Amino acid sequence: MKLNSLPVKSADEFFKCIPFNSCFVSGLFTQPWLNISRAIEADFDILTRDEHTANITVPIEIQQPGFPLSADSRHEIPLSELVPYQYPKYLNEITLDLFIKLFIQNQQQLKPKIGYLAQFDLIAASPYLQRMFPMIPELHRLKPKSSSWLGPQSTLTPIHRDATTEGNLLLQVTGSKRVNVIDPIYADKLNLHPDNSPMRNFSRFLDELPNAHLPIQVESGVLNPGDAVYIPPGYYHSFKSLSDSFSVNFWFQKSSSRPSSPFSERRRTVHQHNVHNVHRIISPTLRQFEFARKSERDLKKMPKKIKSFYQKQNEILDAYASVDDLLESSYPHDVLARLRGIAAGDEQTPLLHFPSEQNEKNHNKTVNVVLNVNLIINILLLGAKGAAVLLSDSVSLFASLVESVLDLLSSLIIYGTTLCAGHRDDSTRFKYPVGKQRFEPLGVIIFSVFMIGSFLQVLFESISRLQHIPITTLLPLAGILSMVITVIVKAFIWVFCFKIKSSGVQAIAQDSLNDVVFNIISLSFPYMGQVLNIPQLDPIGGIILSLYIIIEWTGTLIDNFSRLSGRVADPVELSKVLYCVTRFTPVQSVSYIECYHVGDNVIVEVDVVLPPSVSLPVAHDWGETIQYVIESLEGIERGFVHLDYNPTNPPGHKMQASMAVEREKKKRFQRQNSSESVPQHFDQEGLARVNEIV
Repeated sequence: MKLNSLPVKSADEFFKCIPFNSCFVSGLFTQPWLNISRAIEADFDILTRDEHTANITVPIEIQQPGFPLSADSRHEIPLSELVPYQYPKYLNEITLDLFIKLFIQNQQQLKPKIGYLAQFDLIAASPYLQRMFPMIPELHRLKPKSSSWLGPQSTLTPIHRDATTEGNLLLQVTGSKRVNVIDPIYADKLNLHPDNSPMRNFSRFLDELPNAHLPIQVESGVLNPGDAVYIPPGYYHSFKSLSDSFSVNFWFQKSSSRPSSPFSERRRTVHQHNVHNVHRIISPTLRQFEFARKSERDLKKMPKKIKSFYQKQNEILDAYASVDDLLESSYPHDVLARLRGIAAGDEQTPLLHFPSEQNEKNHNKTVNVVLNVNLIINILLLGAKGAAVLLSDSVSLFASLVESVLDLLSSLIIYGTTLCAGHRDDSTRFKYPVGKQRFEPLGVIIFSVFMIGSFLQVLFESISRLQHIPITTLLPLAGILSMVITVIVKAFIWVFCFKIKSSGVQAIAQDSLNDVVFNIISLSFPYMGQVLNIPQLDPIGGIILSLYIIIEWTGTLIDNFSRLSGRVADPVELSKVLYCVTRFTPVQSVSYIECYHVGDNVIVEVDVVLPPSVSLPVAHDWGETIQYVIESLEGIERGFVHLDYNPTNPPGHKMQASMAVEREKKKRFQRQNSSESVPQHFDQEGLARVNEIV
């Protein structure tokens, strides 16, 4: 598995948000570092041109069977056993200049013996090297411990973890290395040395795992000059030099002003390798799709069709941003912590606890305020319109009065269904195990039927009046004022309710817009009939208004009915869920995904493919975390995450599996009737597996 990459524009950007998981980091090197890298690669002697630096005594480790790796044993290894001529007696007496000459420039003469310099702060010991390597300011503020690593091609550091609780940032100065990183959850499978051994942090495996089928997930990559890799505390890793190599390690604790690993304290006090860090399974992001966003200024310059495309793209990017905010919060950590019985994150963890619950509370509060205010306004406007109709016999005003009566009825229906949907206690929890969120769209459907039926009656009355010779309708001043006030108030309600995502509030918004149009026409037609002395205009206005309301509410009825019937969700919702799932690094692929409505909200079904080597407890916790995060997205009522190990397995439901059988049979029939010779064993095997499941 390839290591994730975290591109940053500067070291400051990296240290402001140090990742929780291991990753490649690009962009940390400044130009002076890159210049030094090229100079050392051309000639390693540049490190020893200063006499003081050349004579620094450096500790050397020998990679050869029979020689221990422990630094405590270096003084026991006679140098004469490695080289046939006279040098200092023991390895712990070797100078940097001699090390470079022996083990790097003349390495071919010493093979298979390999010596390398490790765990020694070479730069701090040499003012010459300090001037040569400019300190990265952001690192300097953290005051990290540092050490240099210098060795020839084929140098191998076996699988181990650092004996520290600090993060390890390795900057590759020159040459290249292959790096392998292993999560501490796999520690019990790494064949570690006993706890009472000085080598207890080391695996008995070297660079490669002896069995490719071991249930261990290894993340690998190659470090080139200018690259860096961040290894969090407790993670096992190994390095192998692909060429003569020089790198610098920095160990540091995260500052309290920066996000810290929620499991760092747990690793210090409990078994360091038994805790699974949730951020390990979420890929780092720096909003990599934001470059595609178009500003309002850019949109204004575009043709209409192109503008529509980019507006939709911006909507998708907004959905992705909401996913990123959720995954960067403490919520995924809290989910996995509860699953594993671990304490929640500390004060350094980014806070966004239970976002769906908090958003739902705020949303319900707004909806209740809107419903209450709308109910009061409809009662007041109904009284004003009733007075206007009593003073006039206009059919248009009568239609407007009917519409206001139904407005009041709609408010009562929607208010009642919303109140019932929001009421939760122990008695209703067992009667409605998934809640009563469908009450709202059901109430809208009932009200839609009332509206359509009522205005069919108004339509028939208007047609009846038009068939007879009508009398010119007189409009009193009080009637005109009541209609004007209604238009102003309803326009304000429509603007306020338009962006609130609730079928009940959306019904009020649509009803308010209808009122604006309705009352303008209700006032205009009889008024023009009175001024122009054309009495037929009043019933014509009633017919137009009735048809408008019938068409509008028929659309609302069909929309809510189709949502309750399981209509597919908007493509933006599907894209948002798919992006959320693929942010989880263990997910190798998504073999099946469905997003469909059950009212206002959406049900998500997704089949994700995990590595076959993952154990059941780990796979379960990963799946539950993905499921909880999906259900925390806005607009998602429930998520069902099915875990798979093979992307070619049939879907997990009988209906989809039956469809898969039919597709396989159809393909088989087409191939049998084709002149081409196509191997059949794969399809027969797949068909047999599907038939077995069905």
